[in-house]
Amino acid sequence: MKKPDKKYMIVVNALKKAIEDGTLPAGMKLPGQNLLGIPYGVSPITSKRALSELKKMGYIDCRHRSGSYVRAKPRLFSEINIVIGGKIKNEGLWLSDYWKGIEQEAARLGIPSQVMRTSAPGFVERVPEGSENQGVVLLGFEDLALIERLRERNIAHTVGVIEAHHVPYNVLINYRRAVFELAETMANSGGCRNFYFLANLQQPSHRLARDGFNAFIDDFSGTGKILNVDEDSIQDVMKTLLNSQEIVDGVIIMGGVLPFRALPLLLQPTRNIKLGVLTENQTIRQLNGTAFIAEYSLFECGRLLFQLLYESAANRNLPATTRYPRLTIIKP
Repeated sequence: MKKPDKKYMIVVNALKKAIEDGTLPAGMKLPGQNLLGIPYGVSPITSKRALSELKKMGYIDCRHRSGSYVRAKPRLFSEINIVIGGKIKNEGLWLSDYWKGIEQEAARLGIPSQVMRTSAPGFVERVPEGSENQGVVLLGFEDLALIERLRERNIAHTVGVIEAHHVPYNVLINYRRAVFELAETMANSGGCRNFYFLANLQQPSHRLARDGFNAFIDDFSGTGKILNVDEDSIQDVMKTLLNSQEIVDGVIIMGGVLPFRALPLLLQPTRNIKLGVLTENQTIRQLNGTAFIAEYSLFECGRLLFQLLYESAANRNLPATTRYPRLTIIKP
Protein backbone atom coordinates (compact mmCIF):
# COMPACT_ATOMS: atom_id res chain seq x y z
CA MET A 1 0.00 0.00 0.00
CA LYS A 2 1.38 3.39 -1.00
CA LYS A 3 2.30 5.62 1.92
CA PRO A 4 0.59 9.05 2.03
CA ASP A 5 2.69 11.99 0.84
CA LYS A 6 4.51 13.95 3.50
CA LYS A 7 3.28 17.53 3.77
CA TYR A 8 6.28 19.08 2.07
CA MET A 9 5.92 16.61 -0.84
CA ILE A 10 2.40 17.92 -1.47
CA VAL A 11 3.96 21.29 -2.26
CA VAL A 12 6.85 19.72 -4.18
CA ASN A 13 4.58 17.63 -6.42
CA ALA A 14 2.24 20.54 -7.13
CA LEU A 15 5.09 22.85 -8.13
CA LYS A 16 6.81 20.12 -10.16
CA LYS A 17 3.64 19.63 -12.19
CA ALA A 18 3.23 23.36 -12.71
CA ILE A 19 6.84 23.71 -13.88
CA GLU A 20 6.63 20.69 -16.20
CA ASP A 21 3.37 21.82 -17.86
CA GLY A 22 4.57 25.42 -18.23
CA THR A 23 2.17 27.02 -15.74
CA LEU A 24 5.30 28.22 -13.93
CA PRO A 25 7.57 29.26 -16.82
CA ALA A 26 11.37 29.36 -16.80
CA GLY A 27 12.74 32.35 -14.93
CA MET A 28 9.60 32.96 -12.89
CA LYS A 29 10.20 33.89 -9.26
CA LEU A 30 8.37 31.75 -6.70
CA PRO A 31 6.73 33.17 -3.56
CA GLY A 32 8.90 33.12 -0.44
CA GLN A 33 8.49 30.44 2.19
CA ASN A 34 6.06 32.57 4.24
CA LEU A 35 3.59 32.85 1.35
CA LEU A 36 4.32 29.70 -0.65
CA GLY A 37 2.62 27.27 1.69
CA ILE A 38 -0.61 29.21 2.25
CA PRO A 39 -2.57 27.60 -0.65
CA TYR A 40 -1.52 24.17 0.61
CA GLY A 41 -2.16 24.79 4.29
CA VAL A 42 1.44 24.18 5.36
CA SER A 43 3.85 26.11 7.55
CA PRO A 44 6.79 28.26 6.38
CA ILE A 45 9.14 25.55 7.70
CA THR A 46 7.40 22.98 5.48
CA SER A 47 7.55 25.40 2.53
CA LYS A 48 11.28 25.88 3.10
CA ARG A 49 11.72 22.09 3.04
CA ALA A 50 9.76 21.94 -0.24
CA LEU A 51 11.96 24.61 -1.84
CA SER A 52 15.07 22.78 -0.71
CA GLU A 53 13.79 19.57 -2.28
CA LEU A 54 12.93 21.31 -5.57
CA LYS A 55 16.43 22.77 -5.67
CA LYS A 56 17.92 19.33 -5.05
CA MET A 57 15.81 17.92 -7.88
CA GLY A 58 17.06 20.66 -10.20
CA TYR A 59 13.73 22.40 -10.80
CA ILE A 60 14.65 25.74 -9.24
CA ASP A 61 17.63 27.93 -8.47
CA CYS A 62 17.85 29.62 -5.08
CA ARG A 63 19.68 32.93 -5.20
CA HIS A 64 21.01 34.57 -2.06
CA ARG A 65 18.88 37.56 -0.97
CA SER A 66 16.89 37.32 -4.21
CA GLY A 67 14.64 34.29 -3.96
CA SER A 68 13.81 31.06 -5.81
CA TYR A 69 13.45 30.94 -9.61
CA VAL A 70 12.28 28.25 -12.04
CA ARG A 71 15.21 26.79 -13.95
CA ALA A 72 15.29 27.07 -17.74
CA LYS A 73 15.76 23.30 -18.00
CA PRO A 74 14.81 21.13 -15.03
CA ARG A 75 17.58 18.77 -14.05
CA LEU A 76 15.02 15.98 -13.45
CA PHE A 77 17.43 13.86 -11.40
CA SER A 78 18.95 14.45 -7.99
CA GLU A 79 21.35 11.53 -8.54
CA ILE A 80 22.20 8.73 -10.95
CA ASN A 81 22.85 5.20 -9.69
CA ILE A 82 24.75 2.92 -12.06
CA VAL A 83 23.99 -0.59 -10.85
CA ILE A 84 26.06 -3.68 -11.61
CA GLY A 85 24.58 -7.08 -10.81
CA GLY A 86 26.35 -10.25 -9.71
CA LYS A 87 30.04 -11.02 -9.71
CA ILE A 88 31.69 -9.98 -12.96
CA LYS A 89 35.25 -10.91 -13.83
CA ASN A 90 37.32 -7.99 -15.16
CA GLU A 91 34.46 -5.61 -14.35
CA GLY A 92 36.59 -2.49 -14.67
CA LEU A 93 38.05 -3.64 -17.98
CA TRP A 94 34.84 -4.03 -19.93
CA LEU A 95 32.24 -2.02 -17.99
CA SER A 96 34.17 1.10 -16.97
CA ASP A 97 33.73 2.85 -20.32
CA TYR A 98 29.97 2.46 -20.01
CA TRP A 99 29.79 4.12 -16.62
CA LYS A 100 32.34 6.79 -17.58
CA GLY A 101 30.06 7.81 -20.45
CA ILE A 102 27.09 7.99 -18.07
CA GLU A 103 29.08 9.94 -15.48
CA GLN A 104 30.25 12.49 -18.04
CA GLU A 105 26.73 13.22 -19.24
CA ALA A 106 25.44 13.45 -15.67
CA ALA A 107 28.28 15.79 -14.65
CA ARG A 108 27.50 18.05 -17.60
CA LEU A 109 24.12 18.75 -15.97
CA GLY A 110 25.53 18.91 -12.46
CA ILE A 111 24.01 15.59 -11.39
CA PRO A 112 26.04 13.40 -9.00
CA SER A 113 26.42 9.74 -9.95
CA GLN A 114 27.81 6.62 -8.38
CA VAL A 115 28.50 3.00 -9.30
CA MET A 116 26.70 0.48 -7.08
CA ARG A 117 26.75 -3.31 -6.92
CA THR A 118 23.79 -5.46 -5.96
CA SER A 119 26.12 -7.47 -3.73
CA ALA A 120 27.18 -4.40 -1.72
CA PRO A 121 25.95 -4.04 1.89
CA GLY A 122 22.98 -1.71 2.08
CA PHE A 123 22.12 -1.96 -1.61
CA VAL A 124 18.47 -2.78 -1.03
CA GLU A 125 18.06 0.25 1.23
CA ARG A 126 19.73 2.54 -1.31
CA VAL A 127 17.97 1.45 -4.50
CA PRO A 128 15.12 1.93 -4.90
CA GLU A 129 14.42 3.24 -1.39
CA GLY A 130 16.23 6.51 -2.08
CA SER A 131 14.90 9.64 -3.74
CA GLU A 132 12.13 9.21 -6.30
CA ASN A 133 14.14 11.64 -8.43
CA GLN A 134 17.06 9.33 -8.86
CA GLY A 135 17.75 7.69 -12.20
CA VAL A 136 18.90 4.08 -12.33
CA VAL A 137 20.95 2.36 -15.02
CA LEU A 138 21.19 -1.43 -14.83
CA LEU A 139 24.44 -2.57 -16.45
CA GLY A 140 24.60 -6.14 -17.69
CA PHE A 141 21.57 -7.58 -15.90
CA GLU A 142 17.82 -7.48 -15.37
CA ASP A 143 16.34 -8.33 -11.98
CA LEU A 144 12.56 -8.63 -12.06
CA ALA A 145 12.07 -7.91 -8.35
CA LEU A 146 14.25 -4.80 -8.54
CA ILE A 147 12.58 -3.62 -11.76
CA GLU A 148 9.15 -4.02 -10.18
CA ARG A 149 10.20 -1.91 -7.19
CA LEU A 150 11.56 0.77 -9.51
CA ARG A 151 8.24 0.83 -11.36
CA GLU A 152 6.26 1.06 -8.13
CA ARG A 153 8.33 4.07 -7.07
CA ASN A 154 8.08 5.62 -10.55
CA ILE A 155 11.89 5.73 -10.77
CA ALA A 156 13.23 6.15 -14.31
CA HIS A 157 15.53 3.30 -15.36
CA THR A 158 17.31 1.93 -18.40
CA VAL A 159 19.25 -1.26 -19.19
CA GLY A 160 22.63 -1.40 -20.90
CA VAL A 161 25.14 -4.00 -22.16
CA ILE A 162 22.56 -6.80 -22.54
CA GLU A 163 19.45 -7.17 -24.66
CA ALA A 164 16.58 -6.11 -22.39
CA HIS A 165 13.41 -8.19 -22.12
CA HIS A 166 11.66 -6.50 -19.17
CA VAL A 167 12.67 -2.82 -19.46
CA PRO A 168 11.53 -0.78 -22.50
CA TYR A 169 14.60 1.48 -22.65
CA ASN A 170 17.74 -0.30 -23.77
CA VAL A 171 21.17 0.62 -25.14
CA LEU A 172 23.64 -1.99 -26.29
CA ILE A 173 26.12 -2.90 -28.98
CA ASN A 174 24.47 -4.36 -32.06
CA TYR A 175 26.56 -7.50 -31.69
CA ARG A 176 24.65 -9.41 -34.36
CA ARG A 177 25.31 -6.76 -36.98
CA ALA A 178 28.90 -6.19 -35.80
CA VAL A 179 29.94 -9.84 -36.22
CA PHE A 180 27.96 -10.27 -39.44
CA GLU A 181 29.69 -7.28 -41.05
CA LEU A 182 33.07 -8.25 -39.59
CA ALA A 183 32.87 -11.76 -41.09
CA GLU A 184 31.57 -10.37 -44.37
CA THR A 185 34.53 -7.96 -44.63
CA MET A 186 37.02 -10.70 -43.75
CA ALA A 187 35.53 -12.86 -46.51
CA ASN A 188 35.36 -10.13 -49.16
CA SER A 189 38.60 -8.26 -48.37
CA GLY A 190 40.65 -10.92 -46.60
CA GLY A 191 39.72 -13.91 -48.71
CA CYS A 192 38.58 -15.96 -45.70
CA ARG A 193 36.52 -19.03 -46.52
CA ASN A 194 36.87 -21.26 -43.46
CA PHE A 195 35.91 -19.49 -40.23
CA TYR A 196 35.99 -20.23 -36.54
CA PHE A 197 34.10 -18.10 -34.02
CA LEU A 198 35.43 -18.21 -30.43
CA ALA A 199 33.40 -16.78 -27.54
CA ASN A 200 32.40 -17.35 -23.95
CA LEU A 201 28.81 -18.38 -24.52
CA GLN A 202 27.99 -17.88 -20.84
CA GLN A 203 27.98 -14.16 -21.64
CA PRO A 204 24.73 -12.74 -23.13
CA SER A 205 26.63 -10.36 -25.43
CA HIS A 206 28.72 -13.24 -26.77
CA ARG A 207 25.57 -15.20 -27.57
CA LEU A 208 24.20 -12.23 -29.52
CA ALA A 209 27.47 -12.09 -31.46
CA ARG A 210 27.19 -15.83 -32.14
CA ASP A 211 23.74 -15.24 -33.64
CA GLY A 212 25.26 -12.73 -36.05
CA PHE A 213 27.96 -15.23 -37.01
CA ASN A 214 25.34 -17.91 -37.66
CA ALA A 215 23.35 -15.49 -39.83
CA PHE A 216 26.47 -14.83 -41.91
CA ILE A 217 27.28 -18.53 -42.30
CA ASP A 218 23.72 -19.29 -43.43
CA ASP A 219 24.32 -17.28 -46.63
CA PHE A 220 28.03 -18.11 -46.99
CA SER A 221 29.59 -20.62 -49.36
CA GLY A 222 32.46 -21.47 -46.99
CA THR A 223 32.48 -23.08 -43.56
CA GLY A 224 31.94 -21.72 -40.06
CA LYS A 225 32.32 -23.40 -36.69
CA ILE A 226 31.77 -22.16 -33.14
CA LEU A 227 33.91 -22.90 -30.09
CA ASN A 228 32.99 -22.05 -26.50
CA VAL A 229 36.04 -20.71 -24.62
CA ASP A 230 36.99 -18.62 -21.60
CA GLU A 231 40.17 -16.87 -20.47
CA ASP A 232 41.59 -20.06 -18.99
CA SER A 233 40.83 -22.38 -21.90
CA ILE A 234 41.35 -20.30 -25.02
CA GLN A 235 45.07 -20.99 -25.44
CA ASP A 236 44.60 -24.76 -25.17
CA VAL A 237 41.69 -24.62 -27.62
CA MET A 238 43.75 -22.55 -30.05
CA LYS A 239 46.71 -24.95 -29.83
CA THR A 240 44.45 -27.88 -30.64
CA LEU A 241 42.92 -25.99 -33.55
CA LEU A 242 46.25 -24.86 -34.99
CA ASN A 243 47.84 -28.29 -34.64
CA SER A 244 44.99 -29.98 -36.48
CA GLN A 245 44.97 -30.61 -40.21
CA GLU A 246 41.81 -28.59 -40.61
CA ILE A 247 41.89 -25.67 -43.03
CA VAL A 248 41.29 -22.42 -41.14
CA ASP A 249 41.88 -18.96 -42.61
CA GLY A 250 39.66 -16.74 -40.46
CA VAL A 251 39.11 -16.58 -36.68
CA ILE A 252 36.75 -14.14 -34.97
CA ILE A 253 37.24 -13.81 -31.20
CA MET A 254 34.84 -12.05 -28.85
CA GLY A 255 35.77 -10.27 -25.64
CA GLY A 256 38.38 -7.75 -24.58
CA VAL A 257 40.87 -10.23 -23.10
CA LEU A 258 40.35 -13.36 -25.21
CA PRO A 259 41.99 -12.01 -28.42
CA PHE A 260 45.19 -11.11 -26.56
CA ARG A 261 45.39 -14.58 -25.04
CA ALA A 262 45.11 -16.10 -28.51
CA LEU A 263 47.24 -13.60 -30.45
CA PRO A 264 50.73 -15.14 -29.88
CA LEU A 265 49.46 -18.42 -31.33
CA LEU A 266 47.68 -16.79 -34.25
CA LEU A 267 50.83 -14.93 -35.28
CA GLN A 268 52.77 -18.14 -35.87
CA PRO A 269 54.41 -17.87 -39.31
CA THR A 270 53.32 -21.42 -40.21
CA ARG A 271 49.65 -20.47 -40.39
CA ASN A 272 48.18 -17.59 -42.39
CA ILE A 273 45.07 -16.90 -40.37
CA LYS A 274 43.19 -13.60 -40.42
CA LEU A 275 41.97 -12.33 -37.02
CA GLY A 276 38.68 -10.50 -36.40
CA VAL A 277 37.96 -8.72 -33.09
CA LEU A 278 35.43 -6.32 -31.53
CA THR A 279 36.29 -3.22 -29.48
CA GLU A 280 35.00 -4.52 -26.16
CA ASN A 281 37.60 -2.33 -24.45
CA GLN A 282 40.08 0.36 -25.48
CA THR A 283 43.07 -1.98 -25.57
CA ILE A 284 41.66 -3.81 -28.60
CA ARG A 285 42.60 -0.77 -30.68
CA GLN A 286 46.23 -1.80 -30.21
CA LEU A 287 45.51 -4.49 -32.81
CA ASN A 288 44.89 -1.86 -35.49
CA GLY A 289 46.92 -2.96 -38.51
CA THR A 290 47.04 -6.56 -37.31
CA ALA A 291 43.36 -7.53 -37.22
CA PHE A 292 40.01 -6.76 -38.77
CA ILE A 293 38.21 -4.69 -36.12
CA ALA A 294 34.53 -4.06 -35.53
CA GLU A 295 34.91 -0.55 -34.12
CA TYR A 296 32.34 0.91 -31.72
CA SER A 297 32.48 2.89 -28.50
CA LEU A 298 31.34 1.61 -25.10
CA PHE A 299 31.76 5.19 -23.90
CA GLU A 300 29.22 6.29 -26.50
CA CYS A 301 26.90 3.56 -25.19
CA GLY A 302 27.14 5.14 -21.74
CA ARG A 303 26.27 8.56 -23.14
CA LEU A 304 23.31 7.08 -25.01
CA LEU A 305 22.15 5.34 -21.82
CA PHE A 306 22.06 8.61 -19.92
CA GLN A 307 20.33 10.44 -22.76
CA LEU A 308 17.66 7.75 -23.03
CA LEU A 309 17.22 7.72 -19.25
CA TYR A 310 16.71 11.49 -19.30
CA GLU A 311 14.23 11.33 -22.17
CA SER A 312 12.20 8.59 -20.48
CA ALA A 313 12.03 10.64 -17.27
CA ALA A 314 10.98 13.78 -19.14
CA ASN A 315 8.37 11.93 -21.20
CA ARG A 316 6.72 9.08 -19.33
CA ASN A 317 4.87 8.15 -22.54
CA LEU A 318 8.07 7.61 -24.51
CA PRO A 319 7.65 4.42 -26.59
CA ALA A 320 9.96 1.45 -26.10
CA THR A 321 13.36 2.34 -27.54
CA THR A 322 16.61 0.48 -28.26
CA ARG A 323 19.68 2.44 -29.35
CA TYR A 324 23.09 1.38 -30.62
CA PRO A 325 26.40 3.24 -31.02
CA ARG A 326 27.94 3.80 -34.43
CA LEU A 327 29.69 0.82 -36.01
CA THR A 328 32.66 0.84 -38.39
CA ILE A 329 34.69 -2.11 -39.74
CA ILE A 330 38.42 -1.35 -39.89
CA LYS A 331 40.66 -3.40 -42.18
CA PRO A 332 44.31 -4.20 -41.29
